[in-house]
Amino acid sequence: MPVPLDASCDMDVFMTEGRKPGFRYFIKRSCIRVTQSYVDWARNRVEQVTEDGSRLTIFNSRSRNGKQTEKSFGDNKRHQTEVTATAEAMRIYTKLEQVLTDEGFMTSRVMSSTNLVWSEPGCIRQRYHNDYDLATHPVGYGAPGSVLLALEDNTFLWIEGTRYELKKGDMAEFGGFVTHCGAAYSVRNIRFHLYLNGTRGNEQHRIVNQTTYDNAFESMCTKSGTIKKAKLNEATRYISDYAKDNGTLN
Repeated sequence: MPVPLDASCDMDVFMTEGRKPGFRYFIKRSCIRVTQSYVDWARNRVEQVTEDGSRLTIFNSRSRNGKQTEKSFGDNKRHQTEVTATAEAMRIYTKLEQVLTDEGFMTSRVMSSTNLVWSEPGCIRQRYHNDYDLATHPVGYGAPGSVLLALEDNTFLWIEGTRYELKKGDMAEFGGFVTHCGAAYSVRNIRFHLYLNGTRGNEQHRIVNQTTYDNAFESMCTKSGTIKKAKLNEATRYISDYAKDNGTLN
């Protein structure tokens, strides 16, 4: 059976200065040794749910209508399937939890769900968004968060106007209110996505699929995802003010 081997991360990007927990993010290298048998399991799972029709299509449109209508799914080339209850997902989560706990990322957080996410060839980039809604996050609970683990090389993620490339075993950790979006892909790519709910003592704030579009930041970016040159100073101030002023709950 596929077993991810020893976890040990090398720090690359560490964006925390002046930020509340819900707005911090990290890019880590070589966190998990992902075996070929684990990759094969993920690919087989994707084929299975594609064939039986149980896969979930993720929004994949840059339109700014503010609602997830049928049209907002765009090209229908980005999908996910929940794998929380599988033995394989729990094995890799156990390794991830060890790393995340050691560096304090699990403080006032608990696992909510784990998913395989994949993009088909020609998949466009998503709109910039947050995985959790700050406006409805209750006072006193820890900040939610997300973790993306690359199961393959050439995995990409946009965060606040910068595209990060992840190789197999690399990991992106980001607070639930960090502005980000999935990248465009020219070939199929499969990755592992973990959601973390905020806690207060033994209670957790349970959230299901609470994507919040960041229309203001999206309007400052090009089609590819980079910040427009004319908007660079404005975007920098926007991100800085958002992470500081709106992070007081966490």
